[in-house]
Amino acid sequence: MLMLWSNITKRNESCLRFSNTLMGSGMNVVTARQAIVNKKAHAVGYELLFRDGESNSFPIGMDPHAATGKLINQTHLNFGLKEITDGKRAFINFSEKCLLEDYPYLMSPKDIIVEVLESVTPSDAVFNKIRNLFHNGYIIALDDFVYSSEWARFLPFVKIIKVDITQTPLDSLGSFMRYLRDYKAKTNRKNKLYLLAERVETHAEFVQAKKLGFDYFQGYFFCRPEMRKYKDVDISQSTLLSLYQELCRREISFDRIAGHFRNDEALTYKLLVFMNSGLFNISKPISDVRHALSYMGEVNVRKFISLLTTSEISKGKSREIFRIGTIRAETCEKAARAIAPGKASEAFMMGLLSVLPSILDRSMESVLSFLKVTDDIKEALLADDKQCDKAKGGILYVLLNAAKNVEKGSWFNTSECCKKLNINYDSFCAMYAESIKFSQKYELASANSVSKQ
Repeated sequence: MLMLWSNITKRNESCLRFSNTLMGSGMNVVTARQAIVNKKAHAVGYELLFRDGESNSFPIGMDPHAATGKLINQTHLNFGLKEITDGKRAFINFSEKCLLEDYPYLMSPKDIIVEVLESVTPSDAVFNKIRNLFHNGYIIALDDFVYSSEWARFLPFVKIIKVDITQTPLDSLGSFMRYLRDYKAKTNRKNKLYLLAERVETHAEFVQAKKLGFDYFQGYFFCRPEMRKYKDVDISQSTLLSLYQELCRREISFDRIAGHFRNDEALTYKLLVFMNSGLFNISKPISDVRHALSYMGEVNVRKFISLLTTSEISKGKSREIFRIGTIRAETCEKAARAIAPGKASEAFMMGLLSVLPSILDRSMESVLSFLKVTDDIKEALLADDKQCDKAKGGILYVLLNAAKNVEKGSWFNTSECCKKLNINYDSFCAMYAESIKFSQKYELASANSVSKQ
């Protein structure tokens, strides 16, 4: 496998043979694309649309943040974006959460158009993210744009405005077009602001939109979304869970992470594609996985693993479940350090694993059957959670139940657990509060790290 890294800047024959071998046993994934055309009806890019099956429509009730994560995983970290866009730019929808968590930075500015969804609020935080993206070379598009004064400050960083002509009919766009002309004149804008008409369904609408000054067009008149079916590589669930554990640590270990990658060919393949995506200006050949991780740096490694774990493990589950697991892990570790320092690492892992049945829709016994954990962790997780007994599941079991009781606001039971642990009740509650703060900081860590670079 290390030979794959001899020249990571080229997709050589060995890489292709490797990917074909992996894809042979993978699962089918479906992505749709719809062409963006110019005035001559020539394709200049494609909007990528998430699909979770053969139905050519966005899944009802699907969280946009989760959809974008899965879309990136299935395309960018699979065959690469250029495979599905024929080398043209990909228009990708980004929700507010995706922007705040810096998902666009997972891809090269040469490959994508950052399409800001209409549901995004024009807040200061979003403004700073869009401004930073612009200065880092990304092209920004505003989706389904309807002008309001709150968006005026964003326009200097925007290159494409998309207008849904079913919501804003072409006949009513006169005042909007005049505003844009006045805006250009007042600001003396040098870079052109392009207009894209969405949902163009007839030749008459195409002609009218061109006369109004639109530059690009999208809709059923040109083509319906094309369904593309691919094989995605299967990554071991146990490997993903181990990476999730690494992600939740305050300081990540490249050596431990590299070990997980070396034991999973599919995971290494996705890393190879990510490194080869154009994001990294690689000057020297990469010698092994550890070298590749060091080249990426902690910020990008955290983002890469976060995207994989949330899109592969969660399967549409609420991110709140992951948050609860992080809080439990932190609380149990803090308390263990105070009363039994030798159990701190096990306490952290136990708290993290305690939410897996909800994530995987499997029993705890089934989950633990393919995870290598200590007997103490197993006993604590399998113990009857209605009993807060130190003898059943040991000290780890009591720690976990104390954390669960704080979650439920069951203060009497929390107090009883604290007595068995010989730990001050107020101190334990303070540890839980600190763990909540850590969870919040952890969720913002990637975004803040990129902003500081």
